[in-house]
Amino acid sequence: MTQAVNDLLEQHFDTAFAAPDGIAKLRELILTLAMQGKLVEQDPNDSPASELLKEIEKENQRLIAEKKIKKQKPSLPIKPEEVPYLLPRGWAWVRVEDVFNTTSGTTFDAALEKEAGSYAYVKVGDMNLQGNELVIETSSRYVDPDEKMLRSLISTGSVIFPKRGGAIATNKKRIIRNPVFVDLNIMAITPIFGVLTEYAYLWLSTLDLALLNTGTSVPQINHKDIDPLPFPIPPLAEQHRIVARIDQLMALCDKLDSQIDAATNKQDVLLNAVMARV
Repeated sequence: MTQAVNDLLEQHFDTAFAAPDGIAKLRELILTLAMQGKLVEQDPNDSPASELLKEIEKENQRLIAEKKIKKQKPSLPIKPEEVPYLLPRGWAWVRVEDVFNTTSGTTFDAALEKEAGSYAYVKVGDMNLQGNELVIETSSRYVDPDEKMLRSLISTGSVIFPKRGGAIATNKKRIIRNPVFVDLNIMAITPIFGVLTEYAYLWLSTLDLALLNTGTSVPQINHKDIDPLPFPIPPLAEQHRIVARIDQLMALCDKLDSQIDAATNKQDVLLNAVMARV
């Protein structure tokens, strides 16, 4: 990490405790720096993203040949005015559709939904269940699919988010560690190859889903809204370093949150004690 970035983060860690929304803004700053390639140092020995993209294209063609995914039209080149910021050497701008498969959910007959089964059937409300704050670990509904239903399975390594209705504005994003089904109100992005799920999640965390809404009376995010988005892809080794560094910094943010909660509770206790004497 550059000294300038070190100084910037140190400054914000010092002030985050005092500001009402300081830690939330600090988390945003960390993610912003990460996506701009400013959070960790670049290693000239890393294989550049241009080489990684060649491997991604090979894997994409293999999946098409095996009829595991459908062939899509080539994406349009990214225009200079679409690029929100400059990337470091070794990184590249690509479109989401170049490195991810985007999938919308499916619907099942209510009679097929069970309290237990082979696969979780996740709905937007299930993202709020205890244990599902980051990774989908449980669900209120399960299904036992037949072979045809398995075609709609959301695979390991995907990231899901609401795509319809008011839930879009909640900006929930969740990681899929075990294959699941999701309903029609959810969309998933799945790395084709060479993009860490955790890095994809971090990038998606910087997006305000409400700004992608193209619905009219009902808010909606469609494939045409997410697929063309510019995606900053670093070398794979740097993705690992970014994820590891963010884990460290977010743990510090969590610690600050706990300290603030403890201080607030202490103030409340003191205030109640004073008021009791009045």
